[in-house]
Amino acid sequence: THPHPHTSHPPTHITHHHNNMSDGSAARPQERMIQLIIGGEDVGVVGEDLSITVEVVNSASTPTAPDSYLHIEATEYWGDSYVEIGSVPGRLSTKVTMLLRKTALASIDTLPSRFTVALHAGGRLLKTQGGVFSFSGFRGGLKLFEKPPGADTLNILMLGQAGVGKSCFLSSCLTMMSKDQFVKRGLVKIGGSSTHITTKITQFPSDVAPAAFVDTFGATIKEGVYDRTLMNLLLSGKLPNGFSLDQAKNLQDLLPTLVVGDTGDWRKQAIHAVVFLMKWQLLDDESEKKFNQDLFELVKARGLNPIVVLTHVDELEPEIRTQPMKPGDLLLQRIAVAATHFGIGKADVLYTVNYTNEEKRVFDIDRLLYKNVHKILRSADEFTKRPPEAH
Repeated sequence: THPHPHTSHPPTHITHHHNNMSDGSAARPQERMIQLIIGGEDVGVVGEDLSITVEVVNSASTPTAPDSYLHIEATEYWGDSYVEIGSVPGRLSTKVTMLLRKTALASIDTLPSRFTVALHAGGRLLKTQGGVFSFSGFRGGLKLFEKPPGADTLNILMLGQAGVGKSCFLSSCLTMMSKDQFVKRGLVKIGGSSTHITTKITQFPSDVAPAAFVDTFGATIKEGVYDRTLMNLLLSGKLPNGFSLDQAKNLQDLLPTLVVGDTGDWRKQAIHAVVFLMKWQLLDDESEKKFNQDLFELVKARGLNPIVVLTHVDELEPEIRTQPMKPGDLLLQRIAVAATHFGIGKADVLYTVNYTNEEKRVFDIDRLLYKNVHKILRSADEFTKRPPEAH
């Protein structure tokens, strides 16, 4: 059958009732024979209109009423959505696309994880079906970033001390950007101690955004391998994929074998954004704070404005694992301290809740990771559009 056009209000000839099956009334025979199948792999771009498909399957021998329509109630993100479908013949089905038009409040913060589709027919509620969004359907917003001129990817460097959670953050971001519904394991070697888990520079391309995430060996006060020379080589893209910690410790001996001059477009060589990860606990240690500040300044000297990401925040506020988008007062205080310490705005201090023991993806963890990755990619995109002399 052919669905009627999408309408933004209920048909005037239909009485909008709210009597549903939950009131204890017995299901009529046709109600038991109706199915609502919700689909749509790519829901849309966060902050824009969204769409889902709904298939109405009528297994009964009789058609539904000619005034049948589907309805999804309004949320902060979208307004009420109605689609007239007319009569669905017996033993047949009809499939429609329901457009969820954004409101002025539509954003990653107001995006619901659940919704309900209601089928009305004959002036009453005939069937409801709950739907749960998979965050993989919202990855489209990350596809909108452009490749830098002369390069294949936006290059994002993960930087910070050993054991702060660089690899865990990266692994969680790769999970969020994937189509899989299970948490990715084994892509990135993960530790969590103050010793080195990552011992080589390793690139991890995104399978959705034009970006490559560069994992590095952690900095330590004792080893001090991140001096100005190493940082300049790393940020200019002159250290090859696979360059090891042992090589970094013997950098002076290797300098003659490394490319030390500009050989091509700066956009292709350079790191375009730096994610500076730091445990919130280190903000209490003066020597650690000074070490991190010095590392931070080495990055800023290259014309980059690092984005700070505070890690292990669930040790400060355990409840944030179940409500990742709702930082409490303690975490907000730490964000303010970090902003003051590094001389940046609070908007450039993020926090992360990473996947740890979860097997399946969690919508609100993905939501926070998406928000962070989108900001990081936007920073990289802005950097590539600056004139070369600004670097």
